[in-house]
Amino acid sequence: MRIALVCPKFEPSFYGEDYYVPIVSDRAKAVMAPGVLPLLAALVPAPHEVVLFDENTDPLDFDTLAGFDVIGLTGMVVQRIRLRAILDELGGFEGLLAVGGPYASIDEDFFSRRCDALFVGEADEAWPQFLTAVASGSPVTPRVEQLAKTDMTKLPQPRYDLVDHKKYLVASVQFSRGCPFLCEFCDIITIYGRKPRAKTPDMVIAELEALWKRGTTNVFLVDDNLIGNKKLARGLLEALADWQRANGYPLKLATEASINLADEPELLELMFEAGMGSVFIGIESPNEAALAETKKIQNIRGDSIAAKLSRIRDAGLLITGGMIVGFDSDGPDIFRIQEEFLDEVALARAGIATLTVLPTTPLFTRLEKEGRLRLDNPNCNFEPAQMSAEELKAGCEALNQRLFEPEAYFDRYFNAVAKSPKLRERRAEMAERRGKPPALHRAAAYMFAVKTLWRLGKAAHKAGDLAILPRYAKIYAGRSRYYGGTDANFPAFVNAAAQHWHLYYLYKSFRTESHAVTNTYAYGTDQPAPIAA
Repeated sequence: MRIALVCPKFEPSFYGEDYYVPIVSDRAKAVMAPGVLPLLAALVPAPHEVVLFDENTDPLDFDTLAGFDVIGLTGMVVQRIRLRAILDELGGFEGLLAVGGPYASIDEDFFSRRCDALFVGEADEAWPQFLTAVASGSPVTPRVEQLAKTDMTKLPQPRYDLVDHKKYLVASVQFSRGCPFLCEFCDIITIYGRKPRAKTPDMVIAELEALWKRGTTNVFLVDDNLIGNKKLARGLLEALADWQRANGYPLKLATEASINLADEPELLELMFEAGMGSVFIGIESPNEAALAETKKIQNIRGDSIAAKLSRIRDAGLLITGGMIVGFDSDGPDIFRIQEEFLDEVALARAGIATLTVLPTTPLFTRLEKEGRLRLDNPNCNFEPAQMSAEELKAGCEALNQRLFEPEAYFDRYFNAVAKSPKLRERRAEMAERRGKPPALHRAAAYMFAVKTLWRLGKAAHKAGDLAILPRYAKIYAGRSRYYGGTDANFPAFVNAAAQHWHLYYLYKSFRTESHAVTNTYAYGTDQPAPIAA
């Protein structure tokens, strides 16, 4: 059989770097390569042919797709609008149409009569079994659910040979699945469970070596929570540190973890030794009542969130934070509280969204019982306790507008270093490990920065906002005077400005253009009725 695996296009979002990528790269079309496609491809049994299609780098050719025997689509809630459109376009497909992934696992009704087979939950065993059955002529099962959680140690190495990594800034590798916590709004535990399962360190090292040989230098470990099982995480980090040292630290790594990482000095040191440069943390809120309400107890144990973030930063890790507004404990003052908190902890990159109620989560069950679901409004799909949905949405939009004004953003950006001399020392140490670039490379970095600045100017001109360039120039000129002698050089600042432009333009476009989704995890019943039989 000929099998096509398809990843739908993402909506523009904080995490997608949509407006950053074309400024800093001639070749890349998206920020991160999807890890699911090469894994699914590796699970396809011989002798079937498999081809990958990522709509985030190349438009889909539906005439080409019509020539396959099986089309498999996978997606998350942030892809649901495009996922629906693709399924509608493929309504007349004569082969078998299969759908799986996180969104299929939490909203089965969404796919009613839109596909031949729906995979619910993990499918690492069910997918190859399904293909073998189809090839033998067995009847197609419309709903496929793998009974047992996947044994991660038995997974094959993903088919990275089928991916053109030059089209992405970052590659993705998964070590573990699952998270031990009970956050009320999160669907991770309902899909993957609370007992983290992981590959062996040798498996991960083999994947990293394969990516390195293909020219990759940046990798994100896309675990739900890298330290969900601290013993397993320690084993991986020790192996990564040994491999990086032996090879001259060829890869820049990043990951996501829960904030209790701050209470694990050994893991923090191992992350640094393994070449981790940044970590995403679900902070959610400085409002402790909200954290208690949503059962995010790991964020309120021990000392303050600010102290925890400080320890993580002092270990040499840059921090990106996920923030939420709209918990029942949040009053109209939450927007001011969030803003003051982010200024206090000097967190420049903070993705702030309204609370989203996703199917299968404890939050969905609770609000459904309370009669507070409003699924006709995907950007705020519930009735907040202390304000209206319109007030919550408007407050979040205004907060993002203030946070990502250039002066406010770079005040936090520079203060992160000014408030943590250890961060600067550790990053200098990491640079030394990788070897100082020769003069020729430094000159090339400055030339590339000039090119990046030119592209940034073109993007600003197209957006009608050339006035932002002198604002950047003023910020750069005053960096040493106002921020304790920060050593940000010209190439580093230009890259930071390009990253800022993505956020600045994203939230500006949310206010001035027609976007179906302005909340990253928007969910609702706004889709048309299912296609009739």
